[in-house]
Amino acid sequence: MKKRAFLSTFTGIITCITVPISTRSAENDAPSSQTEYIKLEVKGFVTGIVAIGAETSGYAITAKNVTLELEFQGNKENINRAKRVAGSRTPVNVKGTLKKILGVVRKERLVFSVEEIMIDSNQ
Repeated sequence: MKKRAFLSTFTGIITCITVPISTRSAENDAPSSQTEYIKLEVKGFVTGIVAIGAETSGYAITAKNVTLELEFQGNKENINRAKRVAGSRTPVNVKGTLKKILGVVRKERLVFSVEEIMIDSNQ
């Protein structure tokens, strides 16, 4: 009788441990960024930003009181355009995708991954 009670308790402990592990692995199996994405086009103003632990690209775009951090994926041409207009109140059109990034200090943040940034010459 004691042996059966021990096995029942032991099985309950294993079940409690394995459920959270299997739940976490389901989160990691989320659809890839190739099948799901959010495309954006924003007309606004580029500003410089800083963050603790350097968890930023250094630039953001603001439009309609919404600010999104910009990520340039190493595209030097887009970086140079952002540098040229940052803080100048020169409007820009930015196209790209929105994604969530996990950080150390800033746990989760939305980042606008830039595909194209064009300076608006029709001021």
